[in-house]
Amino acid sequence: MSRVVDRCMLWLVCLYAAAIPLVGNRDIDVSMRVPFYRFRSIGVVIATLLALAAYLTTSPDRLRRLPPGTLACFSLSMAFAAYYAVAGTLRDNLSIPLAVLFAIWAMALYLVFPMWLRNLAQVRALITGLLLANLITWIIGFALDPTFSHHRFTGRISLGFANPNSYAQILQIVFACALFLLSAPTKTPQPRVLRLALYALMASAAALAYLAMSRNVLVFMLVIVAVYSALHLGTRLIGFSAAAAFLGMAGIMGALESSDTATINALSSGRLTYWSLVVEQGFGVRSAWYDFLIGPSHTVSAELATGGYNDMPDDRVFRRDHFDNSYVALLVQGGLIGLALFLMPHLRIVRVAYQSWRHEPARRACYAWYLAVAAGIAAQSFFVATIPTFNNSVGLFIALLTTSALSINADPLSIPISKRSSQHQGRRF
Repeated sequence: MSRVVDRCMLWLVCLYAAAIPLVGNRDIDVSMRVPFYRFRSIGVVIATLLALAAYLTTSPDRLRRLPPGTLACFSLSMAFAAYYAVAGTLRDNLSIPLAVLFAIWAMALYLVFPMWLRNLAQVRALITGLLLANLITWIIGFALDPTFSHHRFTGRISLGFANPNSYAQILQIVFACALFLLSAPTKTPQPRVLRLALYALMASAAALAYLAMSRNVLVFMLVIVAVYSALHLGTRLIGFSAAAAFLGMAGIMGALESSDTATINALSSGRLTYWSLVVEQGFGVRSAWYDFLIGPSHTVSAELATGGYNDMPDDRVFRRDHFDNSYVALLVQGGLIGLALFLMPHLRIVRVAYQSWRHEPARRACYAWYLAVAAGIAAQSFFVATIPTFNNSVGLFIALLTTSALSINADPLSIPISKRSSQHQGRRF
């Protein structure tokens, strides 16, 4: 019976991943215009609880055999959800749907998905399914709009999607999944035709993301290629890459510091100015000292701040009810304590993945892939809301990526017998 639940989970997740970009920005009329993502969010909550109940009923032993450290990560993630609920109540600006989202995020990442994905073979099946699902979504988008254009985004291709970034995020998942299938060890060598097809998919995804002019996706692709290459070519290149990245970021920050508001807005579509105004509103002179720790207790709105946001061209002004930056959003929602609590379980997994990369040559490419994708998403999260959410392709992929790292680390039996002796058991968190 548990295998039936496993198959249902695979189909459900892949179908959901395929559907997200197609309905991401559309509305449904139910006596009033209601954003579709609310119905989708309710569906995610119900599906997570039903899946957890199904696994506890059909195979309760899986809860006792979770990968090492999973329950610790679950406890930290639930602590963040509880902290947000308490801090929001004290600040008198608690969002109950957001508190529920944080709790469901913890249950899905550290209970439901680990009970489903228990070894590298299942992770490979999931990645293959995600690759096919996103390719099918790309084909559907092409059928909806074969002109490669969008009336609101001149010069950017988006096929049948409401936003070129939604289209580019499909390409991002295809890019990452293809790289995993090239990296993961197999019991038999992959056919050369398959490897060439995967390389072609990666090259096509990068080219189309460039034509979509999605800067956050291009940042992700550049970082993942750089980190993955560095991890494969040795520790000296890692140090060189880190130094080059630091000098590059310092140069960019220096250039922005010497630029005027108009130039900064043009380069970042207004985001840098917007974030500075959000921080000014949330943690400026009106704030108490503890607002830095638990988040601002007053309303944060860029419209109330002084600065250049309202002087931006109309086509550069975007919605004020989200920040297009995962870290700024978490900082406003929970302060420094909340941001640290949320990131702690993810950082623990990154640390162990890096240790395993150093000591497990048989699966070094798998860990290099995870570390590269994690670095790419960490960089991308500065420019788009990726965590914690199941309402876009990247958010769902992050959730599955986190669980995949746990599953790979706990599965020594998935390695070919000839290589098994060269690596040790999965490390604990």
